[in-house]
Amino acid sequence: MNYGKAYAFLCVVVILLILTGCGSPSSTSAGDPRSFPTPGSVSPTTHPLVAQYSVSVPSAAQVSVEFGTDVSYGRSTASQSLSVGGGTAQLTVAGMRANTTYHMRARADLGGGTLLLDSDHTFTTGALPRASFPSVAVSPPGIAKSGGVDLVTAVGPNVSAVVFDTDGSILWYYYDPSVPPGTYAYPFRALDNGNFLINLSTNDVREVDLEGRILREVNLAQLNTSLAAAGYSLQAVSIHHDVLQLDNGHWILLVNETRDFQDLPGYPGTTSVAGDALVDLEDHGIWFTCEAYRKIFLEALHAADFEREPVFFLPYSQMFFAIQTDPHLEPSVTAL
Repeated sequence: MNYGKAYAFLCVVVILLILTGCGSPSSTSAGDPRSFPTPGSVSPTTHPLVAQYSVSVPSAAQVSVEFGTDVSYGRSTASQSLSVGGGTAQLTVAGMRANTTYHMRARADLGGGTLLLDSDHTFTTGALPRASFPSVAVSPPGIAKSGGVDLVTAVGPNVSAVVFDTDGSILWYYYDPSVPPGTYAYPFRALDNGNFLINLSTNDVREVDLEGRILREVNLAQLNTSLAAAGYSLQAVSIHHDVLQLDNGHWILLVNETRDFQDLPGYPGTTSVAGDALVDLEDHGIWFTCEAYRKIFLEALHAADFEREPVFFLPYSQMFFAIQTDPHLEPSVTAL
């Protein structure tokens, strides 16, 4: 693989609901809602398109925030659960356009048909950073909004991980001005907890929250140090193409490595072969591939046409499909 080859791609994933803290279509239940004992408050965050909503709830409840450009609201965050006795709910509100005033209010479902509604608050989002963004066009224009969003990654712009509304408006983005120019997300995935899992082209995998704060991170050097410390011979040269988070919190990384082989067909002597491997990464260590992944790896190696090119790559579309359909596979400590 020639990593220096210039190319561009656009990867679009449509999801029908924005994640925790982002907006999905709201609904107001019938009944006689009451007011919160103490009104909530809204404050800005370090991300210009994200607000923080704080409200005290007197008892156990499911709390969310409705928001929109007028008092009909129209979108809602995911709910946050408060246990018996209630407490203060801190909700992140995302899914808003730049330089726009939004109305928002908290709602708390106390159960038994009891609903609390906060008074209306306004919040004005900030401007986008002075950086280049992916350019998109919606065709045909003016289509009805589905309530969904598009996750887009692009090579070239300073900001390569962007969430677009269905009309092409920017609702959220991840931007780290400290990374080298030309860095791009490859790819970024929405997680069930409302965060994003981002594989940067600098071989740096991050979980970030809606404010863009890094919650967990591993780079190539750290990965190789941990692999060596665990006794594995694998030394990755890149982390590429995709990354998954399993239900148990482990990350599955797709890495590239090279190994020397002797007298391959058409290549007498020693030949360095570039290939792929999977690493199962947890918070406190590294486990290297379970048997299901190992079988796919060996099948790919056996089928490689080395007379054409001394390179083989794992069929990672099969691989990630297998993992997603059976996310509870337990890894072994058997190296390939």
